[in-house]
Amino acid sequence: MRFSLWPCWLFGCFIFAACSYIEPDNETKRIPSSVIARVLIQPLNDADTASIHFLQQGIRDSLGAEVQILPLRNMPAHAWYAARKRYWADTVLHWLQPLSAKRSEKILAVTGKDISTSTIKQYNWGIMGLAFQPGAVCIVSDYRLHSASVGAVQRRHKLLKVALHELGHTTGLPHCAVSTCLMADAEGKDKTAQLRGFCNSCSTHIFKH
Repeated sequence: MRFSLWPCWLFGCFIFAACSYIEPDNETKRIPSSVIARVLIQPLNDADTASIHFLQQGIRDSLGAEVQILPLRNMPAHAWYAARKRYWADTVLHWLQPLSAKRSEKILAVTGKDISTSTIKQYNWGIMGLAFQPGAVCIVSDYRLHSASVGAVQRRHKLLKVALHELGHTTGLPHCAVSTCLMADAEGKDKTAQLRGFCNSCSTHIFKH
């Protein structure tokens, strides 16, 4: 999801990441360095350790960026929305913003808790990710990726796409009209299976050729 200086909400209920990430069964190639030089992964409540390390490697391979994992922190208490038993993602982003130091450095918060934001049409809408567009911080959650039909490995691949999408928003990229681009708008559905990587236009924006 994206924000324009407001937290950016990704595909309504589902927020997908953007980047040149290719599924393991497809041909891969080394990509040029991206405009994102460094990503700091901030684990928050219920973040899965295996998923955190998967994101670290996946973001390195996809963006060519340095990726560091920060010590676990608790969600800010003032972000809790008791009525729906979830956390306001917008509030978490504002809380994280002081951690960012450099323009090319991004903070990616990862949690297993349910997160939400409000849209023009719906108040406190459950989401998978949120980012400032452009900005230095974003957050993703795998809470809505858990289901009987999705195994742990598949869930991590989906979460990586969500994370890359949100990181793409932090560079200023809006949603993309190309259905297979990782910056595509999911429109409230889980469309991660059809996402293959940046389209030419988004790739030109993200990567230094």
